[in-house]
Amino acid sequence: MSGACDAVASANRLIGRHLRAGRLGAAREVFDGMLRRDVVSWNSLMATHARAGAHGGAADAFVEMRRRGFRADHTSFSTVLSACARTEALELGRCVHGLATKTGASRNVFVGASLITMYANCGLFSCLERVVEAVDSPNVALWNALISGLVMNHRVGDARRVFDRMRERNVVSWTAMIQGYVRVHELGRAFELFNLMPAKNSVSWCVMIGGFVNHELFGEAIGLFKTLVSGGEEVTGAVLVKIVSAYSSLKSIEGGRCIHGFSVKSGFVLDHIIEASLVVMYCNSLDIDEAWLEFDRMERKHVGSWNAIISGYVHADRIDEARQLFDSMIHRDKISWNLMVSGYIKTGRIADATELYSKMPEKNVEAATALMSCFIDKGMLDKAQDVFYNMPQVDVISCTTLLFGYVKGGYLDDALELFCYYCLLLLF
Repeated sequence: MSGACDAVASANRLIGRHLRAGRLGAAREVFDGMLRRDVVSWNSLMATHARAGAHGGAADAFVEMRRRGFRADHTSFSTVLSACARTEALELGRCVHGLATKTGASRNVFVGASLITMYANCGLFSCLERVVEAVDSPNVALWNALISGLVMNHRVGDARRVFDRMRERNVVSWTAMIQGYVRVHELGRAFELFNLMPAKNSVSWCVMIGGFVNHELFGEAIGLFKTLVSGGEEVTGAVLVKIVSAYSSLKSIEGGRCIHGFSVKSGFVLDHIIEASLVVMYCNSLDIDEAWLEFDRMERKHVGSWNAIISGYVHADRIDEARQLFDSMIHRDKISWNLMVSGYIKTGRIADATELYSKMPEKNVEAATALMSCFIDKGMLDKAQDVFYNMPQVDVISCTTLLFGYVKGGYLDDALELFCYYCLLLLF
């Protein structure tokens, strides 16, 4: 018996090593090859599914584990509840909650936090405080989960009530509450709370600066950024992207060049997102030829930056130069192709859009739907049909687009047939 237990423990350790190294397939192979398993083995299988993004598989593993008679532990409950949260599987989540209550696991702080996240993600906020009340010795992390769950469901008043009665708060508590006020457009209260924070971290600064940018209070965002820098606080890439966006919206080329210099000096020159944001800023703030000069000076040009300059040329109605840039790209992504297809459609060059779409290595819903819509507007319903029925996958927008084309052309029987076809797709 001891030898069998040692074999299980050894296999579990091996699965753990594979998981830490990101070798998910190898972890699954070890699990499948085990002659005996324990709850740790099953927890590892659930973790393998979760890390692969297969949250439904994690939930199925929990159900199978229970079917085989294994008793779930706190890790099992937390993992399956996280899977239910990701997939918004409220019915299964409620069943798991019932089992956790029956076994006493719902009194555990980690299980309680997972229950709050699950219910909040499923849009059920009325029971969140009862979950906390059922936990033995709730800690600050659990209260933070409650605040975040209420904020997620726009119950900011309830969240503030919970925040005010907390005996202990940390930077996460404050930041979650500020995020709540930002979410419901109460920037004044968010900034008031931000200024009261005993300590701030990079996330707090990012939430507040991002709140100002998203509400088009660009001057306030830039002022707060200057306070951040002058105070010697950490500047992150996420904050820089928001400030570049602020200068871009203000069309402030002087400020934009300053922030470009700051990003280079601070070591963010290799950040793909910041580089692309800078290109967008130059396209918004300058004549496209000047924007090109700034783009050309950049040492490394990632695909996002190429897409940004191509977009600039498209919006400047210089589609041929955009195509030259597109053709000179070594690596293209879906956005590159979509920009050029939509650019040709925008300028009325439908033949060029169709020709480029036919060359796409992986056709996608966005480009196909744009082309279909164009064909329908031009009265070319047969070509829209060809695009639709040759798409690798369809969605509600592409179906609705063709449906509109049928109705517009008076083909009501075809419209009804398409509607039924889409309903079958949803079922299967």
